[in-house]
Amino acid sequence: MKRLDAAVLPCFWLGACATEPPAPEPDARLAARSGVPQGLLQRGHQVYLMQCGRCHDHVLPDDVTRADWHVVLPGMAWNAGLSDADQAAVMAYIMATTTP
Repeated sequence: MKRLDAAVLPCFWLGACATEPPAPEPDARLAARSGVPQGLLQRGHQVYLMQCGRCHDHVLPDDVTRADWHVVLPGMAWNAGLSDADQAAVMAYIMATTTP
């Protein structure tokens, strides 16, 4: 029985260390402030969470300048095989969540 406890306990510790999503959740306030429809922001957030972490750690939107996102994001979107619509949604989300 102690052997089972020793094998299972680390799983609980790992679960307790889980963090929140790596970027802000889009809400009505963010949509109003940015002028971008909430549905588009939500799609951008979803694609960001699903695709950007596949190749590297998530980078918080505010950790990169807005100007640099315009340079970096198209290349990363191409590497990930994102559609133009998904790339636009991610860009809208990133721009809405970064500090001008």
